[in-house]
Amino acid sequence: MLQLLDHIDKTFSQRTIVNGRSRHHGWRDSGPDAECRNKSFLESMKYVRQAPWYWGNLSWRETEELLLKQPPGTYLVRDSRNPYYVFAISYRTAGGVYHTRVSQFGCRYGLGGIPISHVFEGFSACEIDT
Repeated sequence: MLQLLDHIDKTFSQRTIVNGRSRHHGWRDSGPDAECRNKSFLESMKYVRQAPWYWGNLSWRETEELLLKQPPGTYLVRDSRNPYYVFAISYRTAGGVYHTRVSQFGCRYGLGGIPISHVFEGFSACEIDT
């Protein structure tokens, strides 16, 4: 079943994210992970920071103010204020706004589990302008 998620674009234009069947490959010696080893930390950060769903240095309070004005399913990625994490994904549900920390390991990202190379790449690969 496909779910539709919206992110808040920095320009406030509406975009739809289709969260299809995601595959969790974990650590691998070939495919996207082999390519990942050749990326530098700076290239990986540049990719995320140029994405329309990346908002930069927002506090959790500022983030909640933005997301509470949006429908459930809306999310954004921001810098984490915790020194042990690089980013946080903040998302709106019917029950409120929640925040999940994102770890970075080179060009791999982890959401409370095994770091994978294509967490954020999946977001942009599924963007559809509306």
